[in-house]
Order: sequence, then C-alpha cells, then structure tokens
Amino acid sequence: MSKPTLKHFASIWTLMDYPNGWASGEWPMEKKVAAIKDAGFDGFQWAALPELKDLAEKYDLAFLGGCQANAGNYSQILWDFAPMNTVRINVQLGNHATQPEEAVDLWIAMSKEAADLGLTLDL
Repeated sequence: MSKPTLKHFASIWTLMDYPNGWASGEWPMEKKVAAIKDAGFDGFQWAALPELKDLAEKYDLAFLGGCQANAGNYSQILWDFAPMNTVRINVQLGNHATQPEEAVDLWIAMSKEAADLGLTLDL
C-alpha cells in the first residue's frame, strides 16, 4: 500500500468579491485560478462552471466539484459535472429541514446516478 498524500484545495468561494469587496470589481475567474496555483495549492473547489475545466487544465490543478443537491436538482448537477474531470464532488445534501429518511433515499439515488456517470461523491 502506498503512503497517503495530503493535497491542498482552495475554494473559489474564498475569492468571491476579491480583492476589495463587490464595489471594487471582482477578479475574473482566470485570475482567481492563477492565484490559487501561484499560492501553491494542488487544486480548487467550485460548482460545475464549464470554464473551470479548461482553467484547471491550463494551470495543472485538480478540480473538486461542490454542490448543494436536492431531489429536484441532483440529476442535472451530476450531468453538469460529468464532462469536467472532477477528482470528486463534495455534496451538501438537502437543507436544514431534510429528514434523515429522505436524505438516505436521495443519497442512494444520487450515488447510483453518479456511479453510472463515472463520478465520485463525498457527503
């Protein structure tokens, strides 16, 4: 068995309204990804925006997907991530009112569809 490797990912969320708040003009996505690379991260995490696949490849960074999924949107989210070469997708499942039984059923359905698409999910 090989030794585990610790990888560091930055969330694009940490660069929202960056550098000086929304009034000053937010950095474009490419500048954010370049800054993540320059800071020494191994990858970044965000939603399934098509431009991020190309930026991850351009800057040689891993892309970790992130989403908030529910019964009404999970399938579309998975299909949006399918072509993006994500290393994994971190899922926030449901919301504060989601009952455990509903969450289990949703997770099982979502996991099956993700497997069919070749995606790996984290809860």
